[in-house]
Amino acid sequence: MLRVLVLSMLVVAALGHLPRPKPPQPGCNYYCTKPEGPNKGAKYCCGPQFLPLIREEKHNGFCPPPLKDCTRILPPQVCPHDGHCPINQKCCFDTCLDLHTCKPAHFYIN
Repeated sequence: MLRVLVLSMLVVAALGHLPRPKPPQPGCNYYCTKPEGPNKGAKYCCGPQFLPLIREEKHNGFCPPPLKDCTRILPPQVCPHDGHCPINQKCCFDTCLDLHTCKPAHFYIN
């Protein structure tokens, strides 16, 4: 019985040191996971409340390779999934901006 009590106390103490998940941000409709970069695996708000809640879609094609040059002319369209992009675009992680944006879909031919 004493062993069970000691073991229970050790488990509770160990769980107390685990990082706790962050509470949801007010005004965020969607959360995405960063697939690469220094914060790989981190969740972030990729759909502020001004983006409508719509069912997730998958458009044809693939995300383009990451940009080597991070200069931009137009501001990007932020997105949580393909459904927030035009039909010929995909919602892809942008390594320069460190968030998901709509990008032209790529199609590979074998």
